[in-house]
This record gives sequence, structure tokens and C-alpha cells, in this order.
Amino acid sequence: MLKEREPVIGTGDWDNIQCHHFTGKRSDGLAINDIVLVREGTKIIALCQVLSDSFESALLQSKYHNIHYRKVKVLDLYVGDKRFPQSRSTLQRLVDDQTNSWKFISSYYQHVRSKFMISDCTKILNYKKQVILQGPPGTGKTRTAKLMAAELLGLSDTKDLKDNDQFKLVQFHPSYTYEDFVRGIVAKPNNDGGGVLYDAENKTLASFANLALENYRDSGKSVSTLKNELNFNEKLNAFKNDIIDSLAKGEYLDIPGTTAQIVDITETVIKYKHKNNMNYPYAYTLLFTDFIKLNELGREFKTSTDITKTEELLERKAAGTYYFHLYKLIISREESVADAATPDVKPYILVIDEINRANLSSVLGELIYALEYRGESVESMYDVGGRSLMLAPNLYIIGTMNTADRSVGHIDYAIRRRFAFIDVLPKNLTNELSSDFQIEQFKIVSELFVKNYDFNADLIDNSPVILERSDYMTGDFEPKDVWLGHSYFIQQYEKGWQGNLLKDQPIDFHLRVKYEIKPILLEYIKDGILKESARDIINKL
Repeated sequence: MLKEREPVIGTGDWDNIQCHHFTGKRSDGLAINDIVLVREGTKIIALCQVLSDSFESALLQSKYHNIHYRKVKVLDLYVGDKRFPQSRSTLQRLVDDQTNSWKFISSYYQHVRSKFMISDCTKILNYKKQVILQGPPGTGKTRTAKLMAAELLGLSDTKDLKDNDQFKLVQFHPSYTYEDFVRGIVAKPNNDGGGVLYDAENKTLASFANLALENYRDSGKSVSTLKNELNFNEKLNAFKNDIIDSLAKGEYLDIPGTTAQIVDITETVIKYKHKNNMNYPYAYTLLFTDFIKLNELGREFKTSTDITKTEELLERKAAGTYYFHLYKLIISREESVADAATPDVKPYILVIDEINRANLSSVLGELIYALEYRGESVESMYDVGGRSLMLAPNLYIIGTMNTADRSVGHIDYAIRRRFAFIDVLPKNLTNELSSDFQIEQFKIVSELFVKNYDFNADLIDNSPVILERSDYMTGDFEPKDVWLGHSYFIQQYEKGWQGNLLKDQPIDFHLRVKYEIKPILLEYIKDGILKESARDIINKL
């Protein structure tokens, strides 16, 4: 029945309380929007939400033999191995929140709601390409970012994000700069001996963006084109290795047909000098990206003049002779790949923790434009295999922002326009964690910030509830920006040598109260967020 185009649940026609509950003959019976756990005995089938009043259908009756039906929305088809605490009763309304059955369904429902919230956030990310999860301290913004990344990557656990080439996490701080995040100058030892060389190189964002862009471009290529490029890359990489091996022996490779020798190699360039001027302090460079462009053109270059005619497509000009001879040397190699396949477009997710702790306008530079205009090149101030930078449509950026921290960088309107902002607020985790969530302490602290918080409801990003500021707060702040988050109230345990929780060794929660919760609340008084009248309540925690 749940697999119908319009899913339904049903029951027979009996003169008993359970049937009356289903049909709605009783005032306390099943109602629209009620949550229903569908099961066979103790085996859990699905969690549903009622969408209609009871009705009869001859067509459905001929298929399922039930008399009464209700349309439902399937919230989740259960795939776990847990069993429902009781097997009796066809239909039962749970009213006692202390029973195992009520706790089980409530916990399951909260889990499903959390999945929906993550799914909704991911939909926003798919649309906007970059979002910022904002909220007060301790609301799980970084965890939410990882859950979003895992869903986008099709992973079942955030632990699988570790060492995943399509995921990267970086944390900003006040001294973070463009040179730390996008591109910058690095000092390297001079292989000629003496002194150092200063080279520009890609940093976190540029390197990660290039991976995404490569995948995005490859996904649109034919198998033959892709195989040709992979073959060329094999030859180019083998050539690079030959250069590295020669330089390690103290030998310089000649560039055929010229008086030049290769004196160094980096991730992006070949450096060469002329034999009659080896003492010249600077080396000339040839870009690997230019060699790749020459191959992509698919032309046969018979002379250096043929390459010179294409110089407008290359980053380096007036170097046709050197490109020609080395290009011919590279393609003459025998390395190749056995086969190739056009890849699917893959998502690449960059999480920027504490994104507002850096001066975002300064850190992003010209990429502020690239955030909005995906697939368009922008010119970087640093030359790393060329000056152009591009953010592909399959690159997603998730930032987290602590709204209580006013000592950090301001996000201006130009940047705000390019991000979607999602609130991540405190919530009651009793249904998920049971006694491992210190609900009484959470209530006391929450009431310092919010006057009308319903502890039995979750505040999601699009919640219509307007939080009413408590009498303990000053008028300069909003509760949702400073309200202490739920993670402060989770019971902690000692960990084993493999990182597993030792459930028989709980850490005294009073230590968290004394050294984590109280200090930040007292700091709130000092900063004018909470009034002096909150001090007595804080001290009694």
C-alpha cells in the first residue's frame, strides 16, 4: 500500500476502539498530520504522516482487502535492524511520553526530521552553490556541514569524508589571507645552490577548484578525446620524471635544437637557461598548461612557426621554438593508457569553518565575482601556470559562522548576496540521546535567552516561531544569535585507545558546567548580552 502512486494505510471494518480510532469516529482518533509508525509485529516498515480523512475505495479493497483507508506521506522507509518495543495492537495512540514506544517513535521522528533538514539545506546548496550555516556557539554547525557534504557525496557516514578527494575542510582565523587560501608566493631552495627562489603556487581553494574543474570538463568529453588527453598526460608525467631524475644527478637536460638547458622544474613550469649565460640570476619558464593546450588543439606542428602562430592561445609568448622542440620530444614517447571512460560530474565540497573570522573580502579577492559567475575565468594577481582562475559549477562551498562572536570580520553585502544563509539553532536532544542529554540544565540556560521556547519542538530554519527575548537579555541582541547551543549539554564519556566511548566511564557533567558553560555565560554578562540579573541563576547551575 505504501508503494501506491498515492501511498495509503488501511484497516478492516470492526466495531472496536482501534477501528474507530482509524476512521476518526472518536474525537481522540487518527487526525490529519498525525505521525504513524507502520509495522508488522515488531518489524518496523516505515514512518508516515497522515494526509487525508478516512475513505473507502473498491479498487484498493480489491487489491488489499481492507475497508477503510487514509492517504499518507511516507517520511521514511526503515532500513535499520531495530525492533519496535511492542507487537500488540493494530492501531494505538501513544499519549504517555515516558513509555518506550513513545520514546522510540519520537526519536525516530526527530531523526527523520533531521534528515529532512539536511536534505533541505543540501537543496539550497545545489541551487546557490555556496551557503553559510549561522548560529550561536554549540549548535553543531560544523557537524551539519559534514552531514550535508556526506549526503551530497552519497556517503552513509561522515567518517567516510576522511581522505576523500572530493571533500576538504579548512578553518579561517583573523590573520588568514588571500595568499593562504587562493594563491601566494612561497620560498624554495635554489637548486643552483645559494639563496632561495620565490615562486607562486596554488593554495587550498585554487588547488581544490582545479580538481572540480578538471572533472567537470572531462565529463563533457568523448571517450576518444579523453583517451588522447590521458595518453598525453602519461607522456608528460614520464617526461617530468626524467627531468627530476636528471636534476637529482646534477645533470641538465638539453632542449633539442636550441642552446638552452632545463635547470629546474616545479609543479607548474619548466625552467631553462642558455648555456652561454648560465650565471644569469633568472630562468625562463615554459608552462605545463601550455603543453596541454597544444595537445588539445589536435594539430600537427611541423615547425616552430606553426606554434608561434598559436601564441595567442598560450600563456607564455615568444617561446615557440622551445615549446616546439619539447612538445615533439614529449609526444614521441611510448607511454599510454590502456583504456578511458568519460566520468560523471562529481560534486566537490569545501567546508570553511569559522568563515567570518577572516576578512572575507580580502581573502577571496577577485573570486567574489567567480562565486556568482561559475564557469567564467577571473584573473588572479599571481601567475601559476597562467593567471586565470575559474570556479566550476560542481564546486560547493559551505561556511560556518558563530553569530555570537562580534570580534571577528564583518561580511559585507556584496559577499552576502553570493551566499545563502541558513540558521542552525539550539534544540532539545532528549529524544535522540535520552539521559545523555542534560535537559534540566538546558532548560535553565535556554530560559536566560528565550521566553517562549517550546522544549518539545524543533526550531528549523523556516520555522514561523518568532523567539521572544527573555527578561535577562539586553535589547541589543537577538536570542537566536547568542543562545547557548545544545552540544554544551551532551554527556561526555572517557574514550578508549581506539577513540571508542567508554559508556561505563562518564565524565562528571559538573566539570562542563564549571569550566565551559558558566564562563561563557558570565562573559555574556561582561559583554552586555545578559543582564546582571542573570548572575544568580548562572552561579546556581
